[in-house]
Amino acid sequence: MTAMVLILASYFTLNYVLESQSDRFHDVKVRLQNFVNDPMTGGYTLKTSRFLMAEISYNGFKEYPFFGGGGDLRSQDYTITGAHSSILDYLAIMGLFGGGGAFLILIFKMFYNVTRTLLHEKSFDSICHFTSMLLFFIGGVMNPYWYGAPTLCIFMFGKIFVKDRGDNV
Repeated sequence: MTAMVLILASYFTLNYVLESQSDRFHDVKVRLQNFVNDPMTGGYTLKTSRFLMAEISYNGFKEYPFFGGGGDLRSQDYTITGAHSSILDYLAIMGLFGGGGAFLILIFKMFYNVTRTLLHEKSFDSICHFTSMLLFFIGGVMNPYWYGAPTLCIFMFGKIFVKDRGDNV
């Protein structure tokens, strides 16, 4: 029943946005139309596609795999990073041994810890921590999301570190 309500609400909301004559939905309409016409653009124009931006970071990492090419995560330079995937951006800027690899290990370890906690506790808190970390992880794969406030909030409020319980999980 809940799924049907969510599907219907999504349908009517999307229909309202697409049929609206308001300028406030113009950007959403353009992105949706671009995505329908060419899914590889991710809703953007082909020149600013998320996949092309991620490819810039991947190529930067391939060129400087060990200590990175340097730069800034928020750069609009687009020579080393495309600034659209935190995983690839950190690797392109810092490399595997320059801090990027350690940061990614920390992110994966945090995700592992909240998953493990969820499997053992099944409490409201563990569900919230897992969901927050899952969204944080997905956000970092698709966007330049792992810096600033989102990262600070995960470190401050997320139950990301787990004491060893003595179990062999």
